[in-house]
Amino acid sequence: MKASVLYYSGSSYGGMNFPALGLSEQNTVVLSPPSWTLGFALYTKHYWGTGNLRYATFTGRGIGNVAVACALEETVHPADGTYVIPADAASVRIPVRVTGRIASYGGLARAGDVARVGASAGTAAVEGTGAADESAEGWFEVRKDQLAGAASASLTLTGSAWAVSVFGDPVFASTDLTVTVADGAKSGSPFLELRIVGDIGYFRGQTDLLGRSVDRDPLRFLGLETVTVTAVFSRTPDRVVFTPVGLLYAAEFRDPFGNLYALSRLGRRSPAYPADFTVIPAPGQTKVAFRYMLPLAPSTVSWEGRALRGGYRFEVRAESAGQSWTRALTGIGITGDVFDVVHLQPAG
Repeated sequence: MKASVLYYSGSSYGGMNFPALGLSEQNTVVLSPPSWTLGFALYTKHYWGTGNLRYATFTGRGIGNVAVACALEETVHPADGTYVIPADAASVRIPVRVTGRIASYGGLARAGDVARVGASAGTAAVEGTGAADESAEGWFEVRKDQLAGAASASLTLTGSAWAVSVFGDPVFASTDLTVTVADGAKSGSPFLELRIVGDIGYFRGQTDLLGRSVDRDPLRFLGLETVTVTAVFSRTPDRVVFTPVGLLYAAEFRDPFGNLYALSRLGRRSPAYPADFTVIPAPGQTKVAFRYMLPLAPSTVSWEGRALRGGYRFEVRAESAGQSWTRALTGIGITGDVFDVVHLQPAG
């Protein structure tokens, strides 16, 4: 409160505060203490001008805030990105991990103000004391009736995270994860395999030139890295449409500092969907590949390996004889961008 601007009848009159009004703990009574979001009220006795004794009630605004981040990811990825409900079963479980964390502090808020952090998604739920990250594993149960009679469907799973201050302020966040689920009794899908490989492949478990150990994660790439998505089929489809979902198809990116980046400024043309994403296989061709430059999208994992948000998703749709089947590569991660690993080297 001593560091805050004080208001009288809704006005700060140029930014009144403790020092300007000559206030102290001896001449001030706290009527209502502040929290992150709720303001405070003070009853004071002070001198204004030359020897003029004044009594007043001043108010102030909340002392700070926090931003909560929620990450939701699959812990086991099916071979071609699709969960299949067996023909003799009524449902399938999708294993997930949900993580809640304090992403940033604002104003006068600090870690010591956090009473607890929690997260939940499906059967996964956790809550701990203090400001530390909290993570839990569980699953979502997807029933066959949720497919509404279709051979396959894209479904959205939601995770939530929260933090509660020692003052009682709750702060919430949520994130979505889209998955593809197929009815094993109806799918008849021609898909055999779906994979994605990056041209750089930085996250391969090596030791870099600075002597740092790099995680091994075949589904993690650098922003602006070109990847190849390959679909293998049991029979030749009429056409194949490749679709980067959501922010994976972003032409612009605003970083945490408010800087706006655009592909056009990097000399790149944003491809037009679906024309630039459609491949017509040659007769007898059962392996179809598509190359795509990932955008400057928010990182899903920090350089230290900490989860920042849920993974990205790339869908592939095969069409043949009036039918279509969709499979997805899920849990695609991005850390930084290609410029983070560019460095000067001696010639030769």
